[in-house]
Amino acid sequence: MNMEIKKTALKDIHRVKRLYNEAFPKCERMPFWLMLAYSFKGKLDMLSITKDGGFAGFAVMLVCGDKALLLYYAIEKSMRSKGLGSKALGIMTENCKNHTFYLEIESTKTDCPDLEKRLKRKQFYQRNGLSETGLEVCLFGTDMEVLSKGKSLDYEEYIMPYEKTFGRRVREKITKI
Repeated sequence: MNMEIKKTALKDIHRVKRLYNEAFPKCERMPFWLMLAYSFKGKLDMLSITKDGGFAGFAVMLVCGDKALLLYYAIEKSMRSKGLGSKALGIMTENCKNHTFYLEIESTKTDCPDLEKRLKRKQFYQRNGLSETGLEVCLFGTDMEVLSKGKSLDYEEYIMPYEKTFGRRVREKITKI
């Protein structure tokens, strides 16, 4: 399998937007135009994942100081469960080996209609070397668990990249549970 992860080219932005809208519920999505603006300013890394030259997925990362926060990550539905997601995640974590690599997932601790899907997502990340940090946050109204690769982190460490990128007022929208 010939896979690459690289900065999203202008020609692929529409593919990223389509998958972004398909893979994430509206309540969890940053306005795409805003994410694009932060990417163009160099504050976020919008990455495309390709397999054999074709679009296979995307990742949006916020790298700040010694922290690397995976904000969004999705693989095309037709390419899931074939090892591509694990391979891409492995490359991203290896590229960030000098950073505390972390991400949020929807809470698996509340009863909800899609609990099985949430648990499978959590198991995927755990199989790929991420661990529970014990940190739970309410992120723009959605309860999330924070997972990390390697080092654990507390709320202040977690929120720092958000604050440095989006400003101190982000604390009003991201609270510790």
